[in-house]
Amino acid sequence: MTNSSNNNALENTTPADFFKWSVLDNDTVRIDKYLGDDEKVVIPAEIDGKMVTVIGGEAFCDCASLTSVTIPDSVAWIDEGAFKRCSALTSINIPYNVISIEEYAFFGCKSLKEITIPAAILMGDFTFAGCESLTSIIIPENLKEIGSSTFHGCKSLKSITIPNVILIGACAFADCKSLASINIPKSVEEIGEGAFFNCRSLTSIIIPDNVKKIGNEAFLECSSLALISLPDSVYIGEDAFKGTPLEDKYK
Repeated sequence: MTNSSNNNALENTTPADFFKWSVLDNDTVRIDKYLGDDEKVVIPAEIDGKMVTVIGGEAFCDCASLTSVTIPDSVAWIDEGAFKRCSALTSINIPYNVISIEEYAFFGCKSLKEITIPAAILMGDFTFAGCESLTSIIIPENLKEIGSSTFHGCKSLKSITIPNVILIGACAFADCKSLASINIPKSVEEIGEGAFFNCRSLTSIIIPDNVKKIGNEAFLECSSLALISLPDSVYIGEDAFKGTPLEDKYK
């Protein structure tokens, strides 16, 4: 019996001549540049009989008309700035075979509303920075670090559960102005500089006992933050709570 959904996917695959591409040393294909202007793109799993494994650096950068991208399961790597400033992009699937999303990959995708990150993943800095419509994101349990400015400026993000990471990097959630709820796991040892800068909706937070350092300006201008639980031995950086109701207590 023919699987009609698979047939539809094949029929909708964007033709290979819409892409500039190159063959890698392992005889697989990297998409170097999308040459079209369609709203919806289905990246082929194979080109010229070779598997597509990499979405190259800035391959879809500034594709202003792009609203939806389907990435095949063959892809393992999304390179630096691959979808940077795709301002109309609302939907994208990231296959579970993807092991790395490089820095700035979805920077400035201001219409992107939700995304699920694969389980075995590395993420670069600024990956989702400026995704101002992002309301929902699922972070995999085995992620070890949230890098610098990963979600900087995701101003529609209201709550997030952080997995068992060790580090929350500098400005990781800065300017997430709607962020009202966040769960910091016991695994976290350091909260970087400006990590929650200007999270104006954040009212309370529990810092686990394993946290050894809260960086400079970590909660700067969190103007609603009135309740916090801190471990006794934690180092608190300069101006970590400046502009909050807790400023006088933790100068």
